Amino acid sequence: MPEAVKEINSLLTTLDNDDYTIIINYIKIISEKRKKQRALETILAMNEFTAALNGEKGWETEEEMLKDMAEFRRARAGLSA
Repeated sequence: MPEAVKEINSLLTTLDNDDYTIIINYIKIISEKRKKQRALETILAMNEFTAALNGEKGWETEEEMLKDMAEFRRARAGLSA
């Protein structure tokens, strides 16, 4: 069991139902914030990808297309080409 889970389980034993309600509400807030953040990141990535495609007139070969897409994925992941 990861250390964080052990620590949380240890802390939970001292709480009552009102505390659980507060904690659940806090976790929901954090979860929604993360979901919105991921959605925004996805939208930005799609916009970037769409913009890159709009600038292209097409690929001469399938290999060129795959190479271009691989370079885009590496750039998004922060890896060098």
